Amino acid sequence: MKTKKILASVFGAALLIAAALALHAQEPGFHHHMGMHAAGMSDEMMQRHLDFLTKALNLTADQQATAQKLHAELAAKAKPLMEQQSQQWEQIHTLLEKDNPDATEIGQQMIALHATGAQLKALHEDFMTRFSAVLTPDQLAKFQQFKEMHEREHGPLGGPEN
Repeated sequence: MKTKKILASVFGAALLIAAALALHAQEPGFHHHMGMHAAGMSDEMMQRHLDFLTKALNLTADQQATAQKLHAELAAKAKPLMEQQSQQWEQIHTLLEKDNPDATEIGQQMIALHATGAQLKALHEDFMTRFSAVLTPDQLAKFQQFKEMHEREHGPLGGPEN
């Protein structure tokens, strides 16, 4: 029985290291981009997005003002989390570059990274809920179509599902 536990632990550690190495091998900037996508956009991108939504959904001036206010709130809350997420990825990369990576330490960092991602996703979902609440039924139906189209082409707006 003890041998099975040891083998299971070794196998789990090997899987964890393999997963972390696979993440490490991804293109530079991937992790930061995913954080940006999951939590929000640059000011320039958001303005283009708001301009598109204004035209496509025929937003009123009040709706536009609310959307900009909601984005500013999202950006203020998301920025420190995105910076934290970026630091977490750097820590994971540093750990992976060691001669003998510690699977437990990498696993702990991955869990912390996942928790930060969950916080960003929750912020994004709150933003989407609050923005959707200011739309008319017709606008909301069009907005849902845009979200579905985006998800088919790029994946979920809030990032990968957990």
